[in-house]
Amino acid sequence: MRRCVNGPCWKRLDARDCLIALAAGIADLCISAAWAVCLDIGRESAGTVTGCMNTFANIGGAIAPVAMGYAVQWWGSWSTPLLITAVIYVLGGLIALLIDPTVPLAAEPVHESRKERDLVE
Repeated sequence: MRRCVNGPCWKRLDARDCLIALAAGIADLCISAAWAVCLDIGRESAGTVTGCMNTFANIGGAIAPVAMGYAVQWWGSWSTPLLITAVIYVLGGLIALLIDPTVPLAAEPVHESRKERDLVE
């Protein structure tokens, strides 16, 4: 973290700061689509699907800073870890294109179909 001795820090912004802020903002543009896909494919089990997505995202969020620190220490530069991060983002985007939100995870939840079958009989 930079120390701002000669005035406010915001006066010392450079292109790197702006690009990292821009990248973080653009990365957050996919959040609403991620939650919508969970609702589309989860249907009646949307809470479970969103809970799993949120859990694994938080695990990644907990591991990433430690992994990034070790990677910077290992390679002695931020370039390689940031390139790996960019590749992971691109792969995640490509994998997301394979998801068909019109196809639910299960045609009909087992517990609901059993209740309906028991009521009919």
